[in-house]
Amino acid sequence: MNAWGVLDGNAAFAELEKKSFDLILLDVMLPGMDGFEIMENIRNQASIIFLTARGSVQDKIRGLNLGADDYMVKPFDMMELQARVESVLRFRGRESGS
Repeated sequence: MNAWGVLDGNAAFAELEKKSFDLILLDVMLPGMDGFEIMENIRNQASIIFLTARGSVQDKIRGLNLGADDYMVKPFDMMELQARVESVLRFRGRESGS
C-alpha cells in the first residue's frame, strides 16, 4: 500500500488527475479547493472517506450525498479509522469482483 498526501486542495486535485487511488482520505477544510469541491469533481474515481473537523450534521449529509463512502470527525481513534478503511476497501473489492 502506498500513501501519499498534500496539504492544498488545488495540488490534490492536480495529482488526482495524474494518478489513480483505491482510497482517498479527504479533509473538507483545505486551502484553495475545499474537500467538497474536490469530491464533486472526482466522484467515482476512488473510495472516499472524509476525515475532518467539520462535524455538523449538514456537513456530514453533504459529504455523504456527494458520494463519500464514510465521514469521520476529528479527533478520531486510529483503530476506528483502520476498521473503516478496511471496511470500505472490502466493499470496493466486492463491487469490482476482486
